[in-house]
Amino acid sequence: MPENYTLAVIDFISYFFKKCQLQSFFFLKDVLNSCLALMSPPKKISEDLQLSFCSCLEVLLNSSQPSVLTELLSEENNMKLPLSHTIFLCLTWAEEQPAASVKCSALSLLKALCVSPGDHSQVFKLWAAMFVNLLPGITSKLVKVTQDPKITHARVKALAVDTWGHYVCTILSDGNFPPTLDLENIDNQPLKDAAWLKNAQTQIGQQVTILEPLASHSDAKIRQSLLTCVNKMLKTSRVTLEPCFKDMVDILITLSVDDHEDISLAAASSLTKLLESADDETVLGLATSINKNLYDISKGLARSLGLYENEKLERSLSLLKGYLTFVPNFGSEATFFLSSIHLRTLIQSLIKVSEIGETSSILMGGAEDFSNFEFLFKPEYYLTSSRPQKTFIHLKKPRLVQLVEDICYILGSSEAFYIVVQFLLEGIEELDHLKMESVWLLNKVMEGSRNSSLETVTESLKNVMQKYLTLNDTTGNALCKVSTNPIVISDDWTVGLLAAEGLGTACNILGDKIESDIPIVILHLLSTTNIGNRLAAHVLYFALGDLAAGTGKQIYQLLADNVDHLSRDLNLMLRKWEHSSPGLPTLIRVVLKVSAKDQDQCDLQDTMESLLNHLAVSNELRTLEILDVVKVFVFGVKEKMESNEDLKTDIAKQSNLNVEGSIAAMILNMEKERIADEQLDIKLSDCPSEGFHTDKPDIEEENPEDDEEVAKPPLTAEQKFLQLVISHCRHFISLSGQPSWQLSSLSTVSCCLDLLGSTPYQAPGQAQETILPLVHQTWHPLRLLFKSHNIFIVDKAFECLMVIARHARDFVHKRTVSDVFPPLLKFFQTLQLMVADRDKHNTLAAVQSRRILARLSAGVWDLLQLLDLQPLETDPIIQLLLEHLGDKLGVEGEDSCSHSSLEPKRNVDANILWLKLNHKSSC
Repeated sequence: MPENYTLAVIDFISYFFKKCQLQSFFFLKDVLNSCLALMSPPKKISEDLQLSFCSCLEVLLNSSQPSVLTELLSEENNMKLPLSHTIFLCLTWAEEQPAASVKCSALSLLKALCVSPGDHSQVFKLWAAMFVNLLPGITSKLVKVTQDPKITHARVKALAVDTWGHYVCTILSDGNFPPTLDLENIDNQPLKDAAWLKNAQTQIGQQVTILEPLASHSDAKIRQSLLTCVNKMLKTSRVTLEPCFKDMVDILITLSVDDHEDISLAAASSLTKLLESADDETVLGLATSINKNLYDISKGLARSLGLYENEKLERSLSLLKGYLTFVPNFGSEATFFLSSIHLRTLIQSLIKVSEIGETSSILMGGAEDFSNFEFLFKPEYYLTSSRPQKTFIHLKKPRLVQLVEDICYILGSSEAFYIVVQFLLEGIEELDHLKMESVWLLNKVMEGSRNSSLETVTESLKNVMQKYLTLNDTTGNALCKVSTNPIVISDDWTVGLLAAEGLGTACNILGDKIESDIPIVILHLLSTTNIGNRLAAHVLYFALGDLAAGTGKQIYQLLADNVDHLSRDLNLMLRKWEHSSPGLPTLIRVVLKVSAKDQDQCDLQDTMESLLNHLAVSNELRTLEILDVVKVFVFGVKEKMESNEDLKTDIAKQSNLNVEGSIAAMILNMEKERIADEQLDIKLSDCPSEGFHTDKPDIEEENPEDDEEVAKPPLTAEQKFLQLVISHCRHFISLSGQPSWQLSSLSTVSCCLDLLGSTPYQAPGQAQETILPLVHQTWHPLRLLFKSHNIFIVDKAFECLMVIARHARDFVHKRTVSDVFPPLLKFFQTLQLMVADRDKHNTLAAVQSRRILARLSAGVWDLLQLLDLQPLETDPIIQLLLEHLGDKLGVEGEDSCSHSSLEPKRNVDANILWLKLNHKSSC
């Protein structure tokens, strides 16, 4: 018979009996035997035939009347063998067939073969008597399906758990195995004897233990099926399955802290009803068992590491979290939170499990400039949207990290908060190799105490703050030590960064209770954070954000309210200068950026003066540190001055915009002036009666003020400071053996000269009695740098030269032509040779040479334009440029591929260059 025809017949039977009831046992028997014959080996059965077989029998069973089911299950009709064969086929297909649809159909048919007690009492008794001996085989196969790693479809395992629960609850119900024999009622007798029941309890207990890990399965459908199964077992088989009671409670406890809200609420409700219905002895035994299990899990948590650690940890942590959540329901019997031994064991295990890895999570970006501190006020342009995450060695899944955090929250909100904090503080003090883990756990425990009403919370949080403020982070200091080797700063978590996070958390919780300690905390956060590290910048922002949120302020307002305290502490730090702090540049920038516009900086400038005086007597490492601090301070002053100028400009523009009718008023004023001038002309044109001439000598004397010299204006505080910095730092420009000193001092001197040129009476065309002597003093060491072999020093020296040319063009006009251009053009030739070497084209030196050559070659023409050289002065320079570099010089710029080296800015230079290129013989 063709298979398609067979499938059509079976499908027709299914469709037909979906609409009507089955009233003939003969028809059911005939269809069942015929289908089993089709499924007999050695025939190859297709998946379509298997699906049709399962769905057809399921429909027939569901549509059968009780009389048909009674005949089917009665011993007289000998249907036990066909039914057993059907069950065997379903279990085999569920276990071995690769198609998930076949597995689900087989399990659905197996579930349809399970008769519920409420359907019909006579049918249920016949079914129980027939299937009671099949229970061990059915449940074993179903549990095996739930544990098969090859089965990846969650619905198959969920259906297997559901089917297993149906058979266990139906056959091993309290009604089928009454606790006492009823001699008067013969029908109310146990299905099997006590020995069989004991073996069944043992087997089901083992299977419950096997199914227990499914309570922490990743798929919610499986967890929901397990919850439904356990609830039904507790309802129908509470006495029969008494040996499995604690295991079932463990499953409910695990599910009560499930991420899925519906599952967790349903499990918690079941636990509440269980406690309400249980007697005192049961509650006491359950409390004792849970307290003991808590200690055992805490002690064995570290043993979960190793093979299959993800699954073991998730199961152990889920159960541990459920226990900690459920144990307070026992009231005075909840002794776990009162036992120091139990708590210490738990803390030790959590520290081992929470070991932080050496590599941190990748922060997006990398080209951000945190030096201007805009990331504190405009974080959307610089920072990621969330807090930086940690990378753990053992907690490899987000679910595991969340479970540990939840356990810490529970400990923080419990009455054991003080004890837990003391244990973690001891761990920070004693466990050097696990100090970061102790700090991280302590931070999470503190977050859990946010809503706690205990009196000891405030005291404990203050103790943690004091510990964090005195915590020595050797890793953070090592990053800022200056050596001859390059400094590499990686985005790795350190004890200092974790402590900074904890300070923000503690201050956020305490709020106004630590108002007097807020300046100390801010000073610690700023002075210990090196914002050259992107991770440190992120941590600083979120820590200050937590601190500001605790006081109800924004970050800028928080810093502005405490800037006086920060300024005084900065003065003390700079004057002592015993141990440089990695966050000292950070603190300087904050004080300069946040301070008010009119705030007097005299004290801080005096401190910088005392710091500059130490340059001559400091050692090598200390000298570079001082130079870098001075550079940071100078650039901070530059930002402050620029912001003040921008503010004045905005105010002026705003005031002009606010004047209504200004043009009309201006026209009216001009008209009044015109009329007044006309009247004056008329008055002067009339000759007076006595005449203009007289014999009296001219007694008018010249104004004595014209002969007096114009008094020199006094120097402002900013001019004095810039003059002082330049006079000290210029000496370090020519120290060829210390390139780091040269680069730092060049940056400082260039910035100071640029700032000084924008101060009163120092602009081109004015007196410039302050800036010109300083330019003269700086020129001699500066001109020597253009003969240096260090390409970075020459590049930085050229930037300084451009600044000088901008503010003192006429003063350095001649000496630039004679002292700078010849060595500079020779340096161009050196760079061109490095760029042209194809063997080293991709080396770091060649890349940097291309960038510097592109900037300098374009900068030469800017310098010629800035100095406004005459043709007679420009001609020899262009000639030298062609002699050294040739007319084929071309360097790819940083942003384009254009040849920018021979593109003059002035027409006169372009004309001279054109003549030299096109009339070489005549030149």
